[in-house]
Amino acid sequence: MTPELNAPVRQASWWNRNWKWVVPVGCLGPVICCLSFAGFMYFGVSKVIQGSGAYTTALARAASNRDVQDALGAPLTPGMGIQGSIKENNGTGNADFTAPIEGPKGKGTLRVVATGRGGKWDFSVMEVEVNGKTINLLKDGPNPDEEMPPPDDSPQPEPEDPAEDPDGD
Repeated sequence: MTPELNAPVRQASWWNRNWKWVVPVGCLGPVICCLSFAGFMYFGVSKVIQGSGAYTTALARAASNRDVQDALGAPLTPGMGIQGSIKENNGTGNADFTAPIEGPKGKGTLRVVATGRGGKWDFSVMEVEVNGKTINLLKDGPNPDEEMPPPDDSPQPEPEDPAEDPDGD
């Protein structure tokens, strides 16, 4: 018996026709989603830390420190890879992070531990590590966010000249 020439050809199943693209997409899709989520979380947390008063104050203090400028050069730029945490709630907060910084002469790590209240940060640790050497940024002066008394711009009374005293006392 010979097969008919007009007999319908049996089509392969959907799986047999499509497995070559379903398997890679089915495996890579969830992996790509997980990596994207992790990347968004990392960069989101980094931006939150970089936008905090503790970070900006510490970076400005490091950039203006003579020892840091000698070791890394100027200008300083923030690097990639901030690690740590910052928590702010109802005007109070805590910060504990390390951030890479770079200059024309090399790279270093900025380490900060601080507590904040009412927008002011009190730093217990603010240092830069460069090539195994630690530069303490707090030893140079008062806390950068410390409340300083306002300058007294009121007019001061001039000392009295005894020659102008009409009573002659």
